[in-house]
Amino acid sequence: MKIRKADKKDAGVLKGLWIKSLENEKKLNNNIDLESEIKDFKKDFPKLFKENNYFLADINGNIAGFIGGEIKIGRGFFKNKRIGIIHALFVEEKYRNRGIGTELKKFLISLILTI
Repeated sequence: MKIRKADKKDAGVLKGLWIKSLENEKKLNNNIDLESEIKDFKKDFPKLFKENNYFLADINGNIAGFIGGEIKIGRGFFKNKRIGIIHALFVEEKYRNRGIGTELKKFLISLILTI
């Protein structure tokens, strides 16, 4: 498995995975208005993609999952500390239970520690 930064050519795949993650979330929480969530996501996706970092788990050319987040410099108690925020994490069902989500999280944490 290779973890790589998503670029513009990956936008369609990332968008599809994110919608799958919303559908998966609906299975866990019936209170979610899936249609509204997907509509809002599609509207916000260009801004989200531009303002955040997304990394893909690539297994032999197949995208197994993604993690999205940002790294900020904290304020107050966390003043001048790097803070990582995970906005989304999703692994395709057929790739689950292989440690891919854990590897994506470790990868994002390693970025925070090296900046």
